[in-house]
Amino acid sequence: MRSFWIVALYSCKELVRSKGFRITTVLSLVLIAALIAVPGLGVEETELLHVSAKAYILSFILYITTGHYCYLIGKSFVRDRQSRMTDILMTRIHSPYLMFGKVAGIGACGVLQLVLITLGLLFNWNFSNLNGLDMLFLFLFALLGFAFYAVLYAGISSMLFLGGNIKTAVLPVFLFLTVGFLLSLFAACGTNMNTIKIISFIPFMTPFMMIVRIIQFKLTLFQMLIPLCILAGAMSIVCSISFKIYQFGHRTDGRRPTLKEIL
Repeated sequence: MRSFWIVALYSCKELVRSKGFRITTVLSLVLIAALIAVPGLGVEETELLHVSAKAYILSFILYITTGHYCYLIGKSFVRDRQSRMTDILMTRIHSPYLMFGKVAGIGACGVLQLVLITLGLLFNWNFSNLNGLDMLFLFLFALLGFAFYAVLYAGISSMLFLGGNIKTAVLPVFLFLTVGFLLSLFAACGTNMNTIKIISFIPFMTPFMMIVRIIQFKLTLFQMLIPLCILAGAMSIVCSISFKIYQFGHRTDGRRPTLKEIL
């Protein structure tokens, strides 16, 4: 377990030193300042506008943060494949610690920025319609959704070798991410509740749709637990498959695994 934390801290430190992270941090600080400075929607606004605006912003924050940091995770895995660094480390560190430590290290920076931006939103916007349990589940759905896509990006990127194009490889996953975000925007406009409920059970869409459902509707604990358990179950399956792809990718030079080899 110690190896896991060493890999996570090293990956986090490597990301913090990069120019891209510094630019992202500056942009995040500007966004936080804007959310604090711009007057939020209070209770005097119409209820539909009040609820929709909060759902829009939270979905957008999750979409941007997840898309950006998952791409950074993918780039890190491709860079390690090209330098053969991971092949050397795998002789000394258990493969699960190496893969998930890197995902956790880089992902922690993304989650931290996500939390800070959200706190900036909470500072000046009225969320009095949400109780502590609602806020907890919002965080859990955002965290699990972020981790779900991060592991997918890691698994796909670990198959790439010299000349591999990460943007092309992860495009199907990025499309699912984008569709989930766009559907949440339509849902916040007052789409049929039954449609929102059904789509929220699809793991790729769950994080975004549950943001809308929790903010826009008063859900019971049971109604929030079911999608969370489905997402957690899908997360465990994705972790297993991505790890097998990761191991396979380091035994070959970029050959795509068959379904039989993955399962």
